[in-house]
Amino acid sequence: MNPYQPYEQLVLLARPTAGLKRLAMGIALIVAGFLTLNILYFSTLQNFPGWTEIQHELQSGTSACAIWLMLFSFMALLLALGVAVKMVHFRSLNSLMGPYSQVFRDFWRVFRALIVLFVVVAVLPYPDSIALTQNKTFGAWSILIPFSLLLIFLQIATEELLFRG
Repeated sequence: MNPYQPYEQLVLLARPTAGLKRLAMGIALIVAGFLTLNILYFSTLQNFPGWTEIQHELQSGTSACAIWLMLFSFMALLLALGVAVKMVHFRSLNSLMGPYSQVFRDFWRVFRALIVLFVVVAVLPYPDSIALTQNKTFGAWSILIPFSLLLIFLQIATEELLFRG
């Protein structure tokens, strides 16, 4: 099998509308859309009670809420990318992923490798200069993890689609 065969499948739909002019238009649409939506998003957040504290937490990354708000801002980039891909290339965001069977196969292959890596890193001894401290209880973490993972997936998927698109 040609090593570029999977890549060829991925870019096959993009070839008819490929070109520098369309690339420039796409980048301009993504940047303009992302900036506009991000300004709207953070302007809306300013109307929430306690915005001053939230703003400080956003700048320092000191709370789960602040991290969630920052990760959710990637939705603006995903929407801008979706509009740009549709307007410039007449395609959907789904078309940037390639065949679903390959996406899921690659996901699970990488996920298994990450689990192995996580276990290896977890059993390595820590230097004495790094002291582990408990930040939250297990119950608190178990409440935060599902939504956090969802938002991290949003961020990762958006970046992946952006660079594929």
